[in-house]
Amino acid sequence: MSWWADWLGETLWNTLYIGVLWVHAQERGSGYGTALMERAEQVARERGCDIVFLNTMTFQAPGFYAKLGYTVFGELADVPRGHRRLWFCKRLPPC
Repeated sequence: MSWWADWLGETLWNTLYIGVLWVHAQERGSGYGTALMERAEQVARERGCDIVFLNTMTFQAPGFYAKLGYTVFGELADVPRGHRRLWFCKRLPPC
């Protein structure tokens, strides 16, 4: 079995935390990431969540999340050294 893309998250109260979103390097830019995020938001709504949040590093995909409407609400400098860890969130519109 081969995995090209997937996500892992957990819901708590009215939030969905996405701990991992992974797309194989050969498949990046193919729409898998956007489709996975849309599915995650759908799951969040189904579970009564109105906030989705996650974190990423500056060398990973902050532009990807911003393009999907996520905004930075926190930042930790020099983690890992020379980079920053960014926390993003998005408030979901009511169903």
